[in-house]
Amino acid sequence: MNQDISTKEYITIGEAIELLQAKWPEISHSTIRYWEKEGLIHLHRTEGGHRVFCRTDLERLHQIAELRQRRYLPLSAVKRILKEIDSDPTYDLNLLDEIFRPEEYKPDFQPLDAHELARQSELAINQLEEFIVSGLFPEWDESGEGNFYDEDDLKIAQLLGELVKQGFKPSDLAFYADDMREHVNHELQLFGKVLRLCTGEPERHASYRQVQSITRNLRSLLYRKYGRQSIVKLLKDE
Repeated sequence: MNQDISTKEYITIGEAIELLQAKWPEISHSTIRYWEKEGLIHLHRTEGGHRVFCRTDLERLHQIAELRQRRYLPLSAVKRILKEIDSDPTYDLNLLDEIFRPEEYKPDFQPLDAHELARQSELAINQLEEFIVSGLFPEWDESGEGNFYDEDDLKIAQLLGELVKQGFKPSDLAFYADDMREHVNHELQLFGKVLRLCTGEPERHASYRQVQSITRNLRSLLYRKYGRQSIVKLLKDE
């Protein structure tokens, strides 16, 4: 931490931003106001209503900035992590990090708007919009800055683009979203039963990873088995 603050009990928002921008140039007045509005930090104010920052506030801002660098973490996950860190400084955030990090994660990837997503996946914008409406691009928009798409969205769009080239329409593929929503809801109930039996965070994390690995293999094997069964039926009907 910059030693300038050691001579003062509080510093101004401008001084706080200057300290933070040494590592995170994108942080601005509006960034901190947004974090405060969303309850990530609770700041002191002068009698005139101006925000002021103590050393503890700056440490919290550093924590928030570090977490927000992981752009795939939704605000609700950041709030949960901060709450856990407050109660247990040794809290392992790797579980939530694993859950939210895109499968196709690339550190330098810049989130795409809809038009750029369509361009890179060779979909017409109206086709992409149909896929979005059908639920094939599940999203959370907690920033109020509009919808942007990550690496996994790009991979999904590219795969959908390949299927469109094979002659399929967006309406032909919409069932995937309904199917996956139902599947995920059932698995969350399953995970919930297991996690409730755990006595602490380390055990909960280990149990979640184990169950996730087992169910992923189970899904893959059952898909192949049912796929073979369906092909057999098709062959018999010919």
